[in-house]
Order: sequence, then structure tokens, then C-alpha cells
Amino acid sequence: MEKELEELFNKDEEEKINWLISKVYNMSMEIRLIKDNHLEHLNKDIKYLHNKLYVVTGAVVAILTGQNLFL
Repeated sequence: MEKELEELFNKDEEEKINWLISKVYNMSMEIRLIKDNHLEHLNKDIKYLHNKLYVVTGAVVAILTGQNLFL
């Protein structure tokens, strides 16, 4: 990165602007990837764990109260 910045200082204004635009575009694509893929998977995992938490809570309540809630 440091070498890239040193080379950038030797370029003219138009090349600097093009470099900056390419960096912003690449960051935008990476953010979109995170948003579309990784956050969606995390959301599914959280919903799965949430549903499992209800089952475990129901089992604990059933054991503590002696009632059979699952029939």
C-alpha cells in the first residue's frame, strides 16, 4: 500500500482521480458482498438459534414444572 501511495504522488491529477474512483468502487463492491452474503447468513443463523432457544426454554419449563408441554 505504501508503495502504491508513493507512485500515486508522481501521477497527474486525472490519474489520481481515476485511482480514487477505482478504490471507492472496489470498497462499494466489498460492502455489497458483505451486505448480501455474510449478513444474510448471519440473519439465518440468528433465526435458527432463536427457534432453538424456544425449544430449550420449553423443555426447561416442562422439567421444572413437571408438565408435559410437548404432547
